[in-house]
Amino acid sequence: MRNQAFLIREYGGIAKKQTEKLLELVLYRKTGHFCGVKSEPALPPAIIFSDSAVRDQATGKLTLAGVFHRFVASEIPFTSPAFFATVFVTNIRGRIQDLPVTMNIEDSGGYVVSSATGSVSSKTEIGLRDVAEISFPIPPTVFDKAGHYKAVVLVDNESLGYRLFFVQGSSR
Repeated sequence: MRNQAFLIREYGGIAKKQTEKLLELVLYRKTGHFCGVKSEPALPPAIIFSDSAVRDQATGKLTLAGVFHRFVASEIPFTSPAFFATVFVTNIRGRIQDLPVTMNIEDSGGYVVSSATGSVSSKTEIGLRDVAEISFPIPPTVFDKAGHYKAVVLVDNESLGYRLFFVQGSSR
């Protein structure tokens, strides 16, 4: 293949496996898909926090109300009300059956302060460019200190991605 020969000539010092990966990337950039080659890993392009998440049964549309990006507490430690963490996942395809998914809320030291688990299934085939929306109901959570926390998405116990958020005390 001409592109492969170019890559091998241009990047001669790179091992064959790395050259193949570069070729996959070039093909993806030119065509927008991997032409039967391995696809990109599933990615969570967004994790959104909200007071509620409701899916319309007739249309499948997801409504998020009370979207926020931080907690402002009157005092620390702080117990949050129940809330939702909604994850949007791309680069998956096919039919999903009972895929175990977990959302962990971790403090800055990596200690899990809250967790929500479940499984995800799809009624129809998911296309590579479709976006799966997964809403996790997070129970009231105790935040012992102000600072950064992390919402981590795990699929089958493997980290898929995370989002940072902040808990701050009010400045009275």
